[in-house]
Amino acid sequence: MQPLLALPGVEQAAADARTDLDALLWNRTLKAQLTHVRPEVVARSVRATAALEGADVSLASVRSGAAVDGSPMGRVVAAAQLMQAELPSLVGVARTAPAQAWARLAAIAGAGFAADDELGRPRSDDVVSDPLNVGLLPPAVDVLPRIQQLSLISLESDAPAVVVSGVVHAELLGLRPFKFGNGLVARAAARLVLAVRGVDVDFLAVPESGLLGAGRPTYATVARGYLDGGADGVARSLVLWCAALHEGALETANLANSLIDSEPAEDPR
Repeated sequence: MQPLLALPGVEQAAADARTDLDALLWNRTLKAQLTHVRPEVVARSVRATAALEGADVSLASVRSGAAVDGSPMGRVVAAAQLMQAELPSLVGVARTAPAQAWARLAAIAGAGFAADDELGRPRSDDVVSDPLNVGLLPPAVDVLPRIQQLSLISLESDAPAVVVSGVVHAELLGLRPFKFGNGLVARAAARLVLAVRGVDVDFLAVPESGLLGAGRPTYATVARGYLDGGADGVARSLVLWCAALHEGALETANLANSLIDSEPAEDPR
């Protein structure tokens, strides 16, 4: 993992992302507004990760609950909401058995789409939902070994947390180890890495918004580049993830500031 830092742009992007995330930990304005900021952060994360999965709904409809219905898009939004709600309780699991946490996320993501006996289980064939049209599907025989290897990396690597989270994100996004919801799982699993490493323990950054801001076509292109295995593709994937963390941290900080600015001034009398 350490050689990844030598790839073009990765070390600087990782350092910048870590600086931005650390700033959230010490942001007094954010701490003062935490009860107001947290629900909005969750809503924005849900909206963005669902949109990346192809369920592009308005933020207002996520806030109100109107986005959740019996349609395929509504079920994706519902899954994204359940996953966000479950992330804090999965930190302990991810600390000792990352693959088990990913399986739980996959079970949530696939509910209503995959058969009950497939929920949370690695795929056994090469038929998989691919809403980003990434293509280049690794064969099913490679799924379990790569999940096991990725789990060990998540537990044992001494590389910077933002880089490890970026590798977990890129691997799960490209490998598509489950029948449905692999993008949802990849983004949530990467956030678990950051929480386990103490970088974003309260899930306050919104990296999903940063990824959505780059655009789904760019996101898919970067995923393909990572799968190609070339150094440039790997570097671009990690830089994109770090940039998304930067944007996500900035969005949360700006949100806290906007809440302060919108508060009515105290009556001096």
